[in-house]
Amino acid sequence: MRKQNTDNSRIPILGAYHLSVGYTQSNTKSEVQKNLKLKMFTGELVCLLGPNGAGKSTLLRTLSGIQPSIKGDIKVAGKNLDDYSIQELAKVVSTVLTDQVFVDHMRVYDLVAMGRYPYTGYFGRLSVLDHEIIDEAIALAGIEPLKERFLDQLSDGERQKVMIARALAQETPFIILDEPMAFLDFPSKLELMQILRNLASEHNKAILMTTHDLSLSIQSADWIWLIGHDQRIRRGVPEDLVLKGDFADFFKKDDISFDMHTGEFRIENATEKRISVRGGGLNGSWVRKALMRKGYTITNAAKGKEKIYVANKPELEVTVKLKDKEVTVNSVKDLLLMLEKEQ
Repeated sequence: MRKQNTDNSRIPILGAYHLSVGYTQSNTKSEVQKNLKLKMFTGELVCLLGPNGAGKSTLLRTLSGIQPSIKGDIKVAGKNLDDYSIQELAKVVSTVLTDQVFVDHMRVYDLVAMGRYPYTGYFGRLSVLDHEIIDEAIALAGIEPLKERFLDQLSDGERQKVMIARALAQETPFIILDEPMAFLDFPSKLELMQILRNLASEHNKAILMTTHDLSLSIQSADWIWLIGHDQRIRRGVPEDLVLKGDFADFFKKDDISFDMHTGEFRIENATEKRISVRGGGLNGSWVRKALMRKGYTITNAAKGKEKIYVANKPELEVTVKLKDKEVTVNSVKDLLLMLEKEQ
């Protein structure tokens, strides 16, 4: 994939000013989000997070020019969005939405090739360079074994990768993705996030995507935008949002808490119990995770005062102090069974 020209790198690829998004029905305007001020540059991967119904997809559709805004201004590459022709905008922004329409009796290669339509002219003839770009997009999306197959032979996850390859073939500096990982298994999510991360950092793309995967967003995004039902948006690098308590506050519920040390949410059990644990390392970390999953509140303990001690050894070795003896187990399953019997 050819690296984007960086001559105008400090001009925002996207700028939104006093933007309100939503719907107009029977001359009545319904605002989902209002007075938004947003900015992003090429070379950035931005993850848009928020609960269902908060307006994430509506915002993406508006920023990509598919849906009109209620009020405010949107600039793409320094130019007002409304001033672009369809052909011009297709060379700047490529979009992958969740409601893409597929023609099942079409080869994967042919659908990816449709990404070249802004460049092929009236007759749609592909040049040697076009074919090279298509092949590279297919390789980057990891779908080379699929390129001769028909779309109706693909899984939902495979189709999603094909649509991302089509967006890559479009060679735009700005890519908008609505839930690109929705149908992917976990290894494929990791692979796709790495692809997007590399496109931003190595090829100077600006990538804006919605996702529900908080953990991957914290690990990979340059910026996170938190969008909520309160019609406000919080922006920041992931670590700042964690340290300021924005995640804990934004997704706050009575039975769910955000662990600022691990960057993960966990379920709070109504019958929470306290248990003292000593021992660190990888084994200690996973023993603690298992205990928290079972409703325990973990407390640290001085040597000899702990209920559970996790030895610092390559193999798991956990010593449990029972009422009248100490027992050593070598699996988390046995540890949990022992604690359950003791209750």
